[in-house]
Amino acid sequence: MESTLSPATLSGKTVNGISIEQGMVVHVVRCTETQLKSGMAKQVYSLCGRTHDKNDYWSLSHAAHVTCPKCRKKIAN
Repeated sequence: MESTLSPATLSGKTVNGISIEQGMVVHVVRCTETQLKSGMAKQVYSLCGRTHDKNDYWSLSHAAHVTCPKCRKKIAN
């Protein structure tokens, strides 16, 4: 299965099920085409090593500008 890189932010749900934004740091994750088409990914790490918590997921976006310095450095190399 081929993977692709995508900008992503952490998203998730609170205990009461309301969707929340976990932060505005945009990372880069390696995901599958299926995850990219759905716009979300679970069980993947960012290039800098950040992962989501149990109830969180990565919200994928082609248009987002990567702001994580470690991820930016890894994609530049």
